[in-house]
Amino acid sequence: MYSIVGGDGKTYGPVSSDEIHRWIREGRADQSTKVKREGAQNWEELGTLSEFYPAQTTTPPKISSVPSSGVPAATGTVRIKDCLSAAWGAYRQDPWRITGIIVLVFLAQFLLNSIPLAGALLAFLLNGPILGGVYHFCLQILHGHTRGIVDVTDIVKQRFLPCFLATTVSSLLAFAPLLLALIP
Repeated sequence: MYSIVGGDGKTYGPVSSDEIHRWIREGRADQSTKVKREGAQNWEELGTLSEFYPAQTTTPPKISSVPSSGVPAATGTVRIKDCLSAAWGAYRQDPWRITGIIVLVFLAQFLLNSIPLAGALLAFLLNGPILGGVYHFCLQILHGHTRGIVDVTDIVKQRFLPCFLATTVSSLLAFAPLLLALIP
């Protein structure tokens, strides 16, 4: 049995080693938590007691020579009809708002692309994040948590780089065969 000093500075106990193990798993105790064995005079840190934190071995664990497949088995099925009916049901809930936001976003992209020279650079930088925002908006509609145009602008602000890189890499992969065909 042990006495233990909690995060609030109070002493608890006597508690069993099983209870302390449970507290470690729950994150309520760690290596620096002070404990005292029943009948002992000095407080010790949990990290110094081998029954709670065994000593680290210096040899690395052995690696199996036979690699596992690593691919978990897929469970469940995707039913296209159910997906389309859920999308149609979500659209029917608020068709004018959804259509308005989609048209507004694509109108902004059209205007962005129509600016000479600077528009091409802006379109290169912003088309991916804007489309990411549209996809996020559509997902929010399906989940019933849409906030409108804010869903689109939040993704453009918060997830700019991943959306930009995804669009850039996919465009490069799509045009790589064309570029290779042009090189004689």
